[in-house]
Order: sequence, then C-alpha cells, then structure tokens
Amino acid sequence: MFMKSVEFNVWSIIILFAAFLGIYLGLMLWLKRENQKANRIFALIIFIFTFHLIETASSITGLINYVPHLSKTSFPFLFLMGPLLYYYSQHLKGNSTWNWKKALHLIPALGFLIRMVPYYLLDSSIKLKSLNLLPADSTVEIDLGGYTIGALFYLYNFSYILLVYRILKRLIKVNHLNKKTTIRTKWFSKVLVVYALFICSCLVFYLIMALVGSYPVYVDYIHLFLMALMIHVLGYFVINQPVLFMDSLKPIGEAKYGRSSLPKELSSKYIKDLYQYFASEKPYLREDLSLAEVAKGSGLSKHHLSLILNKELGATFYEFINRYRVDEAKVLMRKGNGESVKLIDIGFQAGFGNKVSFYRAFKKFEGVSPSDYMETISSEAIN
Repeated sequence: MFMKSVEFNVWSIIILFAAFLGIYLGLMLWLKRENQKANRIFALIIFIFTFHLIETASSITGLINYVPHLSKTSFPFLFLMGPLLYYYSQHLKGNSTWNWKKALHLIPALGFLIRMVPYYLLDSSIKLKSLNLLPADSTVEIDLGGYTIGALFYLYNFSYILLVYRILKRLIKVNHLNKKTTIRTKWFSKVLVVYALFICSCLVFYLIMALVGSYPVYVDYIHLFLMALMIHVLGYFVINQPVLFMDSLKPIGEAKYGRSSLPKELSSKYIKDLYQYFASEKPYLREDLSLAEVAKGSGLSKHHLSLILNKELGATFYEFINRYRVDEAKVLMRKGNGESVKLIDIGFQAGFGNKVSFYRAFKKFEGVSPSDYMETISSEAIN
C-alpha cells in the first residue's frame, strides 16, 4: 500500500516472476490427466498463493490504481489454505470421497467472504479513497479490526498445520514399510514444513506490529518475498519430482491389486499353506528373510503371495512377519518368568535386525513398549 504512481524495482520484478511461475505451475498441475483430484487440490494451493501475491504486489507497485476492484479479493481465499492442505492429506490416506464433514471446513472462508461483500460492492472511486496509498517511507497504522482478523487467521492456520502434521505422522508410522507411500507422505510433510515456516515468519511481523501499533511499508516487501520464495519451493518439488504428481493416490494394496483376485477356494488354500509354513518352519526368525524365500517355502508364486498378503490379509510382507516376530518375543519374555534379561537379545532371537525395528513393531502391535510389557510380566510373577 504505497505509491500512487506505478513503480517497479528489483524486488517487484522478482515478485512478478514468482507470480508468473505460480500461474504456470498451477495450470500444469490442473491440466494433468493423471492423479487429477489430488493434483487439482495442490494446484488450488498454488493459485491462492499466486493470487494473493499479485494483489499485494499491485498495491505496492501502485498498479492497484488501475484495478481498484482487485483490492482485498484474495483475503477470503487465504482461509482455504488450511482446508486444502487437509484435503490433500486425506487423499494420501486414500480418502477422496466428498462428504458434508469435509464441506464444514469451508465455513470460515465463506464467512469471511460474506463479511467482505459490502466492500466488494463499493464503487471503484470509493475504494481508491479507502486504499489510502502511502509513500514508501511512511508507516501503516493498524486498527482493532486488523488485529482481530490477523489473530484469527494465524490461529486458524496453526490449527490446520497441527491437524495435517498429525495425519502425516500417523501415515508415515503406518506405512513405513511401503516405500512409495512413505516417499509421497514425506514429500508432503516437507511442503507442510515450508508452509509452517512461512506462517511463522508472517506471525513474527504481526506480533511486532501488534506491539508497536504500526509498521513501516517496506515490511510488505519482505512479506511478498517470502510468498515468492514459497512458490519457488513448490515449483522445485513439482518440476524435480514429477512422479509424485503422476501416480494415483490410492490406499495400500488397492492400486496394485484392486482388479486382481483369486477364487475363494484357492485363496483359502494359499492362506492355509502360508500359515502352516510359518507354524512349522518359523522362517520369521531369520533376520534377512525375503518375500521370494517365503513364496518358495510356502509353495506360492511371489505374485500370489503378495496378493494374499495385501488383499486378503491386509498387510505388507514385513507387517506380516513382524507380527510373528512380536508374538515370538512375547513367548521368550514369558519363558524368563520375569527374570532379568536383555530385551535386545530377545529381539534378535525373535528375528529383528536391530533395536529400533523391534521396539517400533512391538509398540505398533501391542500398544506398549517391550520394556513396559516386561514390567507387566514381572509384576505378574511377583503376585
């Protein structure tokens, strides 16, 4: 908000370049035929950033004088950022179905839009007067309404960042053995971190303004530069890791085996053969056990074994064998009758290759750590 005449400098050129990059990236993702729903959600995230960048840059350069109706039009869309991040995380979970619960996330943006309608309906001449364009060396005063909206905006965004972070953390934990799903989830986690850093940087400026009561106009350049940087980072992900935007986001097992099936009788036989092999030979006790070895030992092809595990038993190969290993570890713990024993030794005997994988798998299946489980056994032995 300054300059009544149009003025460009190095900063404004960098910002405008980022805006053009945002438009290009958004269109590229929006027009992709593969993974269309997820890509369009991400495209909307980029479009919102770009739109707000263009509006704010037009105010700083003075271009807003020629398009006054552009003023404040991007503000309601900023309240869509959190929901869009949430919707994308739901796609990572394989939950792409639209329902009324998801629609509820749009209420804040709709409410802010309704609040702004009277301003949008004003004549352009009135808007130009209300813009109060200031020289670059002046300061901007902030009123109570500005403080309130700012506080709500940051509270709203941090709530969504925390919500999406928890979803992604849970996804990585559940899918840590599925390489493709883990890579995609970790990639989006990086995007979330970048967005969180952007919001934090904006919050720092907001807190300074809240304490001082005003801010120098050049601070807007810093805000714009951070938005431009955000778009460049997103562009890096889109251009350098295009495979992340090509494969369809489906639940584990569905993408690969969704259309494959076995006759029920044959499927039951294969499952029975698999269980018998594990019960008699205990192959899971070998740390370097592979899918090919299990397929050979149980008399199945690798394809049929993968199909049985993913579609019929709902588990990855390592989830299946780790379940057996955890049960074996529990047996070994109880054999000690609560006596002092090194848990890591039990983990190795049960087939785990290291302490981390042992503790992670045990807590996943039993809900408690091996040490807590051992304490329970010791308490039972005393009583």
